Amino acid sequence: MPSCGDTLNHYEILKPIGKGGMGEVFLARDIILERRVAIKFLPDSVQQDVQARKRFLREARAAAALDHPFICQVYETGEVTSKAFIVMEYVAGETLKERLARGPLPLATTLQLACEIAEALEQAHEKGIVHRDLKPANIMVTQQGHAKIMDFGLAKQISGSGAAETGGGTTATEQLTGAGEVVGTLAYMSPEQVRGEPVGPRSDIFSFGLVLFEMLSGENPFQRPTQMDTMSAILRDAPPVLRMESSARQQALRGVLGKVLAKNPEERYQKIGDLRADLLKLQGEIRGGGLFAHKWTLRAAAAVLIALAVFTVARLTRFASVNTQETGYKSVSLVIADVQNRTGDPAFDGVLEQLLIISLGGAERISLFDRKQAISLLNRVKPSANGQLSEEDARLICQREGINWIVSASIEQDKDGFLLKAEALDPISGKTAGAANRSIHAKADILKAADYLSAKLKAGLGVVSPDSAQASAKETFTTTSLEAMKAYAEAQKLDALGKEKEAIEAYLAALKHDPNFGRAYAGLAATYYAQGEIQSAEKFYKDALDRIEQMTDREKYRTRGGYYLFKQNYKLAIEEYAALVKEHPKDMAGHTNLALAYFMGYKMEEAFLEGLHAVEIDPENLDYRYNQSWYALAYGDLDRAIQEARKTLQIDPSYAKAFVVLALTELARNRSDEAAKIYRQLEVLGPLGASLSASGLADLAIYEGRLSDALIILEKGVAADLAKNSNYRAADKSIMVAQTHLHQGKKVAAEKAADQAINANRREEILFAAAQVYIEVGAADKARGIAQAQGKSIQDIHQAYGKLIEGSLALKEGIPIQALKSFQDAQAAVDTWLGRFSLGRAYLEAGAFPEACSEFEKCEKRMGEATSIFLNDLPSFRYLDELYYYLGRAQEGQGSKNAARRSYQKFLDIKSKADKNHPMVADARSRLNSF
Repeated sequence: MPSCGDTLNHYEILKPIGKGGMGEVFLARDIILERRVAIKFLPDSVQQDVQARKRFLREARAAAALDHPFICQVYETGEVTSKAFIVMEYVAGETLKERLARGPLPLATTLQLACEIAEALEQAHEKGIVHRDLKPANIMVTQQGHAKIMDFGLAKQISGSGAAETGGGTTATEQLTGAGEVVGTLAYMSPEQVRGEPVGPRSDIFSFGLVLFEMLSGENPFQRPTQMDTMSAILRDAPPVLRMESSARQQALRGVLGKVLAKNPEERYQKIGDLRADLLKLQGEIRGGGLFAHKWTLRAAAAVLIALAVFTVARLTRFASVNTQETGYKSVSLVIADVQNRTGDPAFDGVLEQLLIISLGGAERISLFDRKQAISLLNRVKPSANGQLSEEDARLICQREGINWIVSASIEQDKDGFLLKAEALDPISGKTAGAANRSIHAKADILKAADYLSAKLKAGLGVVSPDSAQASAKETFTTTSLEAMKAYAEAQKLDALGKEKEAIEAYLAALKHDPNFGRAYAGLAATYYAQGEIQSAEKFYKDALDRIEQMTDREKYRTRGGYYLFKQNYKLAIEEYAALVKEHPKDMAGHTNLALAYFMGYKMEEAFLEGLHAVEIDPENLDYRYNQSWYALAYGDLDRAIQEARKTLQIDPSYAKAFVVLALTELARNRSDEAAKIYRQLEVLGPLGASLSASGLADLAIYEGRLSDALIILEKGVAADLAKNSNYRAADKSIMVAQTHLHQGKKVAAEKAADQAINANRREEILFAAAQVYIEVGAADKARGIAQAQGKSIQDIHQAYGKLIEGSLALKEGIPIQALKSFQDAQAAVDTWLGRFSLGRAYLEAGAFPEACSEFEKCEKRMGEATSIFLNDLPSFRYLDELYYYLGRAQEGQGSKNAARRSYQKFLDIKSKADKNHPMVADARSRLNSF
């Protein structure tokens, strides 16, 4: 084995960090790429086995094909002096085994890690790779709290997901692993693995179940004092009963564990993706506030039916409970419309409705909307309904209240008596989820017939139609017109597809059918705002707010929340959307807009966590995925940012803005060449792609100090944007031009470029950035005028901008104490990266070096936020270049020479390609040479 200080190819061995039966792991430094890696060597006993070594390297190379945020990346495999080794990503944190030594994990943490592990295994299985040694010791928990599967050293590559398990045909398995060979860690093996049989993905699923059980309980369910006892337990024993504080959660998890730990592979989950889906569902329900919440009412048409009704509820509730555990039924909500009595016999009036209420309302996972409440709501919005609840009117109520299904039923005469019909209808599409007919000979038989109809409907309602569930979660609204409802639903669909002009036409069609349709006005406002038509957006938001008293509370939260987002009043937007998701935990619009409000209010952790709800509810939503990539980047979770950006591009490979996120994550990892490659890929993706490419490449050039290159890129970029009427992006590039001229000491040119920026667009962030340029070139009056205008705004972020400009003016005038007061006031309004950086500058000028270091170090930790400093999807990594220069000065001021030396060197490394006359580079080099 190597020793510390040894060099292996281009890796310098630093220290040993782990040892086990399958080898020893060393921390090393990649001399070429300047990064830390982990290198694993096979134990000497295995090194001597030529076939084992070859198999090890072949399987490791197969594992190297896996590229996933929750899998430890294999960089390289090879041999040196007859010793096989693997070079892997170095992951800081602790193993799950080390974490479990302190006790079981909280349920929420368990489900998060379990979903991540399952997602990683899903990709491995899709690539034909089975891990075969999944256990807590091979799972890292990163410092950010995410899972990383380690050690695919025992992984095998199979030709298909079922080949190794069926034993049919010749597979790659037979070439890689000897027949009957038992590999893995005994306590985490599947029964087929213990028996030495060929294993496939379902073996990993069993091992995953053991890890899941241990996370929840703190103990491996089958580990015994001896190997023989452990093998016997795996093959024969049932797992212990899982004890939890909530019986509902216990039942749900017991159902998952029972299926994942089945001895027979045929009885397990057949795909890890199915298991992950169930875990995500549990995770969402827990976050939503309690598992399997349901309500039911007991009503009977007459007192004589009560005893039979109670029996029906008891029997069918037990039946439903078993089914929901074993088949994974989803929670549903429904309303029962008036039964159509076509017999002419008034004895049937109201009877079947009540029987269906009793049997369906008492079932597990069915939330029955109260008919009296439904009729009361209908009477308010449609007095002509006259206390009736027709199928058509029930659809209106479903859309208003977000209900999944309508139960529609009828009774008519038949040749031998009477025929009863019932069906569950999707209120959006009208599709049927379940239908049943029952003939009866006598009126009294209606009791048993109702039981039969209910059982059939519950079977049909086992899985909610995705379109219906998504539409109900996405939007609810009040209208008296079915035509308006349909037009509005179509507008929502078109808007989600990015077809904004067609969506506007559909919204207007909805208003033609119902001029008082408040949510249609709000939809128009939001769509016009997305197109940049601010005046139209303002008008239609006013129209929506004028009708807000006609809306439900849910509609009110959405309408006011959208208006506050439009007005950039993020505190009030957060209040509205937080109230919405509290009352309606599965409201997609609530979660995604609450996340956006947090993000725009510079609450990055809250935005990231809230955004997870949205992508879990609607995993294929393009905008949710893209937004989440920015939330993750701003929060500092680079792995998740890459994952979400890639998933965005899987949904739409031409989604240009997702490439910006990928490039910025590469920059955050000090891989500027990779970032540049990604930016160049954007050039061919139409005008938006070309514009973003220019912004990214110019931002990178300024960051690296290549000022002449930046100006060439920006000159072309501004002209192209203006030609396409992309004035905002042109203004952002003009600001970059001004900042570049400032670095070159060209004040006149800088002021001219700032003037061009605000002539192109007067958004608050453009004005703020221009004001900073004006301060540096000596045009203080221009900057002061912008500060005064920002200070008059009622929005917190604009007030913060005003205070930051005032502080920068004071700093330029040599009054650091006054600057500190203004910067502190800005931070009190909104805690921003720019505010922290400004405070650091002020403390530095005041000679308060420890305080300056503290602020600059906070900026370093919040690097993700600075990648798009105005949260406008446009790159701003250039703001980070000066951070290490000023941090070095603060460290130098407090006498920390070694720390200052490192900071100056980091700054100079960033500027290694800088123009020769870059003034800040010359000063940093002079300071570094003075030590």
